[in-house]
Amino acid sequence: MKHLMRAKNQSGFRGLFPLLAMALVLVFASAPAGNSNGRADANFQRKAPIVSPEWPADYRVPDPAPLPGKPDAQQPFRLWARQQHAYVQKAFYDSSRQLYLEKAEERKSEAAPAFAWSAAIQLQALASFTCLNGEARELMRAYAQALVRQKWDAGTPLGGFEAFAAGLEDKYIDDNAWMGIALLDAYEATQEKWYLEYASRVKDFLIARGQDEQLGGGFYWHASKHRNLPDRWSCQRQIRRGEQAGLKATSATAGAVLFLLRYRLLTSDEQAEALACRALCWLHQRLRDPQDGLYWDKAFLDGSVDKTKYIYNSAVVARAWLALHRLHPERGHLSRARRLIAACERAWWDPQRGLPDNLWFSSTLVEAWIDLYWLVGDRTALARAQRQAVIIHSAAREKEGYGKFTWSDPTAQPQELLYNATMTRIYSLLAKATGRIAPTSCNHAVAPNGRRTTKP
Repeated sequence: MKHLMRAKNQSGFRGLFPLLAMALVLVFASAPAGNSNGRADANFQRKAPIVSPEWPADYRVPDPAPLPGKPDAQQPFRLWARQQHAYVQKAFYDSSRQLYLEKAEERKSEAAPAFAWSAAIQLQALASFTCLNGEARELMRAYAQALVRQKWDAGTPLGGFEAFAAGLEDKYIDDNAWMGIALLDAYEATQEKWYLEYASRVKDFLIARGQDEQLGGGFYWHASKHRNLPDRWSCQRQIRRGEQAGLKATSATAGAVLFLLRYRLLTSDEQAEALACRALCWLHQRLRDPQDGLYWDKAFLDGSVDKTKYIYNSAVVARAWLALHRLHPERGHLSRARRLIAACERAWWDPQRGLPDNLWFSSTLVEAWIDLYWLVGDRTALARAQRQAVIIHSAAREKEGYGKFTWSDPTAQPQELLYNATMTRIYSLLAKATGRIAPTSCNHAVAPNGRRTTKP
């Protein structure tokens, strides 16, 4: 205001109007998407019951992310992807078993391999990195085949990926959905039919073991349907220990829907599309909060609902709507996806601090932004994805230039594969987007005819 009064005194009203216009531009440029009423700060503070860790008081805001179209020297994502991939290979890969470890260990031959969730995200990371570096193709194929040997239950007709190792009957529906998505990513990156064949087996398993008519539809969290939740989930998700936790989860349902729609785009399997649409409608009717449009966490078989909200639940649903738009661009699915992404931004996105959640959770919204960019050329969505990556990299950067990532504290030990693989994938996806590396085989946001629906 002091500067505005000075301009008015010196130049009259003629000098005042340009400054006012500039101030208005700055205000609106910093507001989250979907909120044009100037109350972004109030919306961001409305947290309950959203789960988010506290940010440190001395958090340093990094420099703004580079914008699309700048020279390669100003686009660090390709370099970061190479560095992060190299770190994962060094810290987590056991070449004797061709498997990645759940946690970074020095004695790799004696360490536990990654659980199915972490393994799926690492396979996705390899698929994304393969589009930047073709030499990773053989590594990805060897890892996928090792995962099938270690985790696929070949002893039962329906199979399914086990959480740890085959034969334990510990199969999570969301794990299998993400493993299926990873296989589709690998197929799109290489066009090797083997990946698509195993994705088809995952589809059959999800349909047979993942869903039924109880509660009107939806996918179970665990294939046993009435599995007791482990103690680590009992406290965190406010479920009494020892309770029979038959539940249908947003994470499992949204992941399965996204997988089935991706599978439909690649195979023209109409059964997969029909089941995905039915499950998506079930989510909308039973687990969507009508007040803000975000999704609750789970529904129990007794009819009760856990109304905790996690960013990955809503972001994966948004990605499902975007996938459905690719199949039927005339039916308004893009608008539904945009509204849900805007709701996520109002709840979790802050232009200065980024997304206040753990790395994999927040990466699901980053991927939704990237999908939106490839579909309709939304540069604001891409800029937010870039900024989130820069914020994370700046907060967790080591002197070597790569990040050693864990749940929310980059300095914690031991390091975990899930979060390190997540960043390899995000850096690779952003390198493709900012560098416009978009052949059909490496860009999963294309129409069924193999072309982008809209050119960025």
